[in-house]
Amino acid sequence: DPFAQVTQVTLLARKNAVTGDFAGTVTIEEDDPAPTLDVVSANVASAEGGTFSWTFRLSEPLANWAFWSVQFLPAGSRFPELDTDDVDPSFLEQFGVTPPDPAVPLSDLGLSLGVEFQPGDTAVTVSLPIRADGRAEPAEGVVLLLDGFGDPVVPQPIEMTGVVPAH
Repeated sequence: DPFAQVTQVTLLARKNAVTGDFAGTVTIEEDDPAPTLDVVSANVASAEGGTFSWTFRLSEPLANWAFWSVQFLPAGSRFPELDTDDVDPSFLEQFGVTPPDPAVPLSDLGLSLGVEFQPGDTAVTVSLPIRADGRAEPAEGVVLLLDGFGDPVVPQPIEMTGVVPAH
């Protein structure tokens, strides 16, 4: 587990033993390198009615639970961004969001997806369902960012995209 941990240790003086101070500190530093988190495919494509899926892999399993948040970012000039009407309403409802009318870009909602590893896991998949609406549209997509904020497992932010081809 590459994250800092504090553990209390109690020493008990036995017969004919003397202890000095009642409190002290022992620092143990992990000398093994932290595992790294990567995404198998940072750029994915899916037709309407399909699903964007990103698989995250740890180079080594962790001893404890770990969680990272994945934020929706504005797409900028890369492509038009998917709106709330481009995803299944149940996807938004799981975050407590009623699909807005009119639709807004996903990045305007302040939602985040979660990458959660249980102890011993080395792979987790995060998915985003795309709704088929039958309208002729240009290519659209999403931009996601997982930022570890200096975390030893995610030393550099990981950016991902998902694109729905024009139809």
